[in-house]
Amino acid sequence: MSNSESAQTPRQLETGNHVNTPALRRPEGYDRLARMMGSLPEMAMFRRFGVLSAEDLLYRQAELQELEAALRRFQKEDKQSGHQDREDYALDWDALQRSGADDAAEGNDSAQWDTILEIREKLKDYQEALLRHRRVLALGPAIPRQVKALNSWMERPDRGNVFLLGADRNIWKDPTTLEDLVSLEVPSEEQSFTNPFTVGLVDYYNQLIGRHVHKPDTREFLPNTIRYTNEGIFRVLKIICTITASLLPILGIHVLYHIETMEGRMAAISALTALFSFALSLFTSARVKDIFAATAA
Repeated sequence: MSNSESAQTPRQLETGNHVNTPALRRPEGYDRLARMMGSLPEMAMFRRFGVLSAEDLLYRQAELQELEAALRRFQKEDKQSGHQDREDYALDWDALQRSGADDAAEGNDSAQWDTILEIREKLKDYQEALLRHRRVLALGPAIPRQVKALNSWMERPDRGNVFLLGADRNIWKDPTTLEDLVSLEVPSEEQSFTNPFTVGLVDYYNQLIGRHVHKPDTREFLPNTIRYTNEGIFRVLKIICTITASLLPILGIHVLYHIETMEGRMAAISALTALFSFALSLFTSARVKDIFAATAA
């Protein structure tokens, strides 16, 4: 479950402490973490390296800027060279591309054509990097509670028991990198209800009730881990939203019936409309224009 700008979670990792911790065992690494992320796509959270990507684009841009200036300089020199072939470079592509050939007449200069070829290669790479950067920036941010659940799962010996040793060991803990984390889960209809509030509801449900009534996953790489499926969360939240949507009009009629003044009724209508919009934004990932359309209706 995730909104239109994000690709996040509906299954939650249970982080309670109702199980006994097993004897200390050798820490796990990338293989176990990868198996967990592969089985729970909503927990596949990685850095986008947005700053590095932007910095790389700046370097590529600066390089192309210099090449463009060099190309204009060579074009001007060829036009003013007084050499018939070089003056024709601007008019005849064939003459331009043959300027560096072994059989080119004396006085030809391939600097312009060589620069064009270099620009062609670097411009292609630059534009691909530009579009790739845009796609990466469009990935949905990781939900903080899911990052917390992932850290808890990794650290607990009775769960992931994953302890990385390299420079990446604190990627999911370092406050300076948390805003750079993205979720790779592909959005679906069920994920339209996923936002920090609903993820928080699942977490509270798990702490109070879920961990006592649901059975943990039985797979070796997900020990003592309770999963809540997208479909289950979607059904429950859909029921809550349906009931809320049904009760709000009745509540409005009841409130308006007991208000005698027109000013009071207008104030009540405004308050109920605001309440309806708040409920939409709280329980769903509806866009602003959708909320406006719903309240206008």
